[in-house]
Amino acid sequence: MLPYKIDVEGYLFQVVIFTKLGKISGITVLRSEDELASKEEALAVVQKLQKYNFYFEYLTKRTSIVKERDSTVAERIEQAQLILNNNILFGEKLQPEIDQLSLALEVYKQQQHKMDIYQEDIALLNEKN
Repeated sequence: MLPYKIDVEGYLFQVVIFTKLGKISGITVLRSEDELASKEEALAVVQKLQKYNFYFEYLTKRTSIVKERDSTVAERIEQAQLILNNNILFGEKLQPEIDQLSLALEVYKQQQHKMDIYQEDIALLNEKN
């Protein structure tokens, strides 16, 4: 049994969610501690609760995806940086160009990372619609 308080149109409703084996088995919407909300009020409250629930599910998924991608991108950038920063491999004459390429690579990776996040955001939003 999980109690929540939800504000709908200036009224504070208490929502009690009953769960069984990790699944919702019932929802009670109370106007006050001993008065049930009307059907219309309860529907408005449950719709708002569903929006909150979707938002928090979305944030949880997004956080795990971003962390995973951050780690992958960081590893790749680090590997590329190690290769590019090795003066012996390319020689000193090419080092200024290598430094520019290294910087461009890092900017590209960061921009690609942003695009990955935006794409994942859109996919998660479409998943719920």
